[in-house]
Amino acid sequence: MEKELESNKQGLNNNKQELDSNKRELNKQELENNKQGLNNNKQGLENNKQNLPCHSERSEESVLDSSPEAQNDSIAQNDSIAQNDNIAQNDSIAQNDSISQNNSSSQNEDIINQSTIQTVLPQDNCDIINFIKSYMNLPETDIRTYSPLTLAFIGDVVYDLIIRTIIVEKGNAPVNKLHKKVSSLVKAPAQMELFHKIEERLTEEELGVYKRGRNAKSFTTAKNASVTEYRIATGLEALIGYLYLTNQFARILELIKLGLNQ
Repeated sequence: MEKELESNKQGLNNNKQELDSNKRELNKQELENNKQGLNNNKQGLENNKQNLPCHSERSEESVLDSSPEAQNDSIAQNDSIAQNDNIAQNDSIAQNDSISQNNSSSQNEDIINQSTIQTVLPQDNCDIINFIKSYMNLPETDIRTYSPLTLAFIGDVVYDLIIRTIIVEKGNAPVNKLHKKVSSLVKAPAQMELFHKIEERLTEEELGVYKRGRNAKSFTTAKNASVTEYRIATGLEALIGYLYLTNQFARILELIKLGLNQ
């Protein structure tokens, strides 16, 4: 009886060892299969990685985790990444469209400005006199045939127009205030003061024209100016008229700006 029990016990031990051995074999085989599956997933991920514009190691680790929670996290993360990529791409497209639109608008403005300049001033940006002559079909006239007072006659208007433009462009105001500001700058004493500020900057030719206008005999005098102030103002207007008729409008602006700023 004891021998039978001992034999049964030995048989049970043998069966247990066999079961343990089989269990280890099964676990090992299962681990190998799982490992092979993970390697296959990793290979597939590497293949997908090459086709994606961007790659995250974190997303790769999430795919390797086969638990439902990890898969859900991975899906949510991938959706978030895709959504962010779409937002960034849309922002980039919108920004590029805005830049393109701004550049196009700027180019159109430049074209409009250039077209306006070329239409109004065909040869030079200050070629006013030649444009008037061409548009109105006026004949060519020798500047040497004009008297100093004739030069002063046209020069007075040109100077007045420039001063009025400066005042008006500073802002809207009642007409009586505009008139007072303009009058304070175009009256003879103010013109004499401006001339003294630019006298040293005049060329010999310009100074000669000024002297012709200053020394010209006039049958009129200013009501609120001395003879000296009136003569100097007439000389300045003659110079401006000469520069205007000889297509030197930019030089007129240069001299007036110099006199007003000093």
